[in-house]
Amino acid sequence: MESSDCYGTVTLTSVGGTDQVTLGEDIQSGNCVTNGRITLTLRPGDTVDFAYETIKRDGTRQHVKAGLERVA
Repeated sequence: MESSDCYGTVTLTSVGGTDQVTLGEDIQSGNCVTNGRITLTLRPGDTVDFAYETIKRDGTRQHVKAGLERVA
């Protein structure tokens, strides 16, 4: 069974005003999809929208969205 551990770098690629950052993902080893894009958008009430997108190995687009909130 192949390991699912992946290693690489995440780099800040853009800042949208005071409420959004976009990060570029460059996976350099492991069995993971490379070149993903992560967008974090600050929302009222200490919540953040998380969006991830990339092109999978079979050529289809992958989109993942989630809401993150602070846990005290």
